[in-house]
Amino acid sequence: MNNKNESVDSQSHGGGNDTPPGEAVREIDFSEFAPADYNKWKESAVVALKGTPFEKSMYTPTYEGITLEPLYTAEHASAIEAPKSFPGVYNFARGGKASGYISKPWEIAQPSDALSPADANVQIRRDLEKGATTLSLLLDGSSLLGLDADVSDAGWESGLSVSTLSDMESLFDSIDLTRYPIHIYAGASSTPLIGLAAALAERRGILPDRLRGCIGADPLGSWLQNGGIFCDADQLFDEMAHAIFWTEKHMPAMRTVLIRGSIVHNGGGSAIQEVGCAIAETVETFRNLRTRQISIDMFARHLRFEFSLSSNFFMEIAKIRAAREVWA
Repeated sequence: MNNKNESVDSQSHGGGNDTPPGEAVREIDFSEFAPADYNKWKESAVVALKGTPFEKSMYTPTYEGITLEPLYTAEHASAIEAPKSFPGVYNFARGGKASGYISKPWEIAQPSDALSPADANVQIRRDLEKGATTLSLLLDGSSLLGLDADVSDAGWESGLSVSTLSDMESLFDSIDLTRYPIHIYAGASSTPLIGLAAALAERRGILPDRLRGCIGADPLGSWLQNGGIFCDADQLFDEMAHAIFWTEKHMPAMRTVLIRGSIVHNGGGSAIQEVGCAIAETVETFRNLRTRQISIDMFARHLRFEFSLSSNFFMEIAKIRAAREVWA
């Protein structure tokens, strides 16, 4: 540590500071402190436990079958390759871009679960004022099936009902669609919602290629989540391929495939199961699209993953890194 270039407010020290005003704080020599030693720490911990077995109380088993150490040191991480890699370098554990998130920071999305387009508009605009950077929505059951809520009884999933151009106009009233990206899970098919977004852009005089983000379909995930789908799977993959070809030409910055590992997490799955199921579903989705003349490069341009993040901070970081590596 070098404090030569750091200014220090002497009033922040609780007495005992004999450095004359205006002079730099002298550099601290840390060589007087003994290097940290895991075994010495463990000995102190055993004493503090007062007879409770160290192995019983200090190791934490996780749902994934991984036992967490009570303390991690550099030695524990010596065999891990991810910290030695760089962003944008295969196997992409630290991200796919060399600049990381410096040039393009993480987007902040607060999903709106209001029941009407007008109420959702109020909620979205408030969230944007408070720091959100993405237009994110949770649709109701009818919208996820591409049905008009007025004639459908599929409202089994609470959320926003969007089925007409009028709904879209009310939803995005006074919101600049060219400024903020969109993130919406559209259900088993994204074709209806992409059509509504394109119609709204045309009505506002906006070229569709200025819209960006993700209006994503997940037919296999919908099947997994609901125990069935509302039409033949081949029809859904036909629609997915059509959406990819159309957006490639007219809306190239819009992703149309959203693979949701969060389904497995919300169903009680572990981090390992979530990643494994998401990747398996992605591979099966691509196999179906490949027979419809969708190349892997085109598919990758339209693909977005969604994973849940629990309070187990380090496990979730490991999960995201693992997902990146497995997909790579």
